[in-house]
This record gives sequence, structure tokens and C-alpha cells, in this order.
Amino acid sequence: MVACIIGPAGTPYEGGLFYIDISLPSDYPFRPPKLTFRTPFYHPIFDRSGQIHRCFNNLSDKWSPAFTVRKVL
Repeated sequence: MVACIIGPAGTPYEGGLFYIDISLPSDYPFRPPKLTFRTPFYHPIFDRSGQIHRCFNNLSDKWSPAFTVRKVL
């Protein structure tokens, strides 16, 4: 699955289109989706491959089936 988000107004990303690959585990929604940015950009919590740095990845620890992919985006 692929999502596209628009860069928020008033930020350096304003007007940008950012594509994200979304992989759902077989036991979703009981485990979080894996998100990887396709669109290259710089942000300190993301590595060069577009994945969130492990030290900032709270999805696994704080995930709840009440969350949805839309809420994560």
C-alpha cells in the first residue's frame, strides 16, 4: 500500500508531496504497520532509507488496535 501526504503549511516541507510505503503485518491491527518514506527528505528522526530511527520508533511499544493507518499518517 502507498500513501501520499502533503507537506504542512508553515514548515520547510510546505507544498511537498511525500510518498510512503505501508506494510501491514499479518496480525494487523494488533501490531503496527511498517512505514517507509519513498520520497527523499531530511528530518533528524529518519534515516537515509526513509525509515524512522530505532530510538524514536514508539509504534511497537505504544501501539493499540484503536489506532489506524490514517491516524498514524
